[in-house]
Amino acid sequence: MIAEEKIIMENESLFKDNVTKDSSCSIIKYQIHTGDTIPKFNRTGRIPIHYEHEIEQEINKNLELGIIRQSNSPWSSRILPITKANGSLKLCIDYRPLNKITIKDRYPLPRIDEILDFLSTAKLFTTLDATAGYYQIEVDERDKEKTAFSWKEGHYEFNRMPFGLCNAPPHSKEPWTLC
Repeated sequence: MIAEEKIIMENESLFKDNVTKDSSCSIIKYQIHTGDTIPKFNRTGRIPIHYEHEIEQEINKNLELGIIRQSNSPWSSRILPITKANGSLKLCIDYRPLNKITIKDRYPLPRIDEILDFLSTAKLFTTLDATAGYYQIEVDERDKEKTAFSWKEGHYEFNRMPFGLCNAPPHSKEPWTLC
């Protein structure tokens, strides 16, 4: 057994295929800076009936995992069900109205020429893929209400960083940079 395999075997609990209640990163909290903006409430339009059961399953799963929670938020964004390549449903929230009023983070993208220079002498390479990466990052308590959405009789907000927020991509890179 080579050294890398031994390290992986000794730390097997760190490698998960699914999001769990305890699989969030608390190094940083995702913040949504909107200044003094009045909350935006956008109702979800009509959703095709064949999506309803899958949406309810996804919401229930996310509640159970602690990814979302019940909410009283004055904010709300529309649900956008998206079909993945494998045919399953991805529950997306249309954060375009929220993104318009969010102060954008200015996080520098890495320069490809610098990365290639850095890697030119490397002998070993690896790829890391965080399972449901965005869901690993917690939303700051003060900003959870801004992630709210409604479905049928319920109003929910995210405890973990959802897909679709304008500052999520640079923010998802931050924990990797800090570690």
